[in-house]
Amino acid sequence: MTNRTSMIIALTLVSAMGSGYGAEKVSAKAGEALFKANCVVCHGEAGDGKGLASSGLNPKPRDFTKDDFKHKSTPKGTPPTDEDVLNTIKKGVKGTGMPPWDGALNAAQIKDVVAYIKTFNPEYWASRSGSKTKINADTKPKADK
Repeated sequence: MTNRTSMIIALTLVSAMGSGYGAEKVSAKAGEALFKANCVVCHGEAGDGKGLASSGLNPKPRDFTKDDFKHKSTPKGTPPTDEDVLNTIKKGVKGTGMPPWDGALNAAQIKDVVAYIKTFNPEYWASRSGSKTKINADTKPKADK
């Protein structure tokens, strides 16, 4: 391979990485900064729904440390999908203090906030299984004898 070819490949790769080409990166760290700037006042520093404004809100803000999400497409007792949480943030919740953040935050920022919300109760989110779970010989349930 010539130096020129190597340089073109290197520049193409660098350009592709900088343009967001390929897999989208979701950052809980970026989500933390957004959460602290926009959500803490209601949801609290610990994500427990005990922010400064929470005492004046009815219903109270969501406590992300608990396993009770109301606005979701998944069965009772299972975590919501990321899309469920994203839609709640995006659209807000009518009749509550939760405003729609669509427009104030872009789609990537909302995904970052969702990633950060999941850090308040990682065991709960890790318990989610669903259509993305690949069944193979190691994960297939054993037949009863």
